[in-house]
Amino acid sequence: MVAYNFSEGFAHDLIKGLKCAALKPNGKRPHVEVGGDVHVFCGNLPPDFSKSPDCHRLITAPCTRSEPACMTPDGLVIGGRLMVNPYWPLTMAQQEGFDSYADLNTHFHRVFGLPWEGRYIRWNPARASFCAEWPLVVKPPSEVA
Repeated sequence: MVAYNFSEGFAHDLIKGLKCAALKPNGKRPHVEVGGDVHVFCGNLPPDFSKSPDCHRLITAPCTRSEPACMTPDGLVIGGRLMVNPYWPLTMAQQEGFDSYADLNTHFHRVFGLPWEGRYIRWNPARASFCAEWPLVVKPPSEVA
C-alpha cells in the first residue's frame, strides 16, 4: 500500500475530488505507479501514525499519473518536460495550497532546498473505491487500533 499524508486543511478538497494531484518528495519507499491505488490520509503523523484518533483515511483511488518531478529556481520539470504553459505553474501552486508559483518555489526552497526532486502523483477521484464522509468525525478510542 502506498499512502500519502496531507494536512487537514486539504481534507475537504481531497474528499470532494477538488484536489486530485500532488507533488511528493522521494523517500525511503517507492511511489505509487500508474494503475496502483493511492491511499490518501490526513493526520497520519509520528509517533502514532495511523493509530492516532487524528488519522483519517480520506480516499483510495487509482493512480493515473506518476512521473518524476524536479523543481529548480527556473521552473518545474515533470516527466522530463519543462512546464511552459503560463497557467500550469499557477494551477499547480494553487493545488498545493499556495497563491502563486513563486510562493510554492520559495516554500520548496526553504523546506527541501533546490533543486527539489520528487514525484508528481495524480489520481482519479471518480473511480475511488473508498471515500470518507465530510465533515470528518473524530474516531472514538475504541476504533483506534
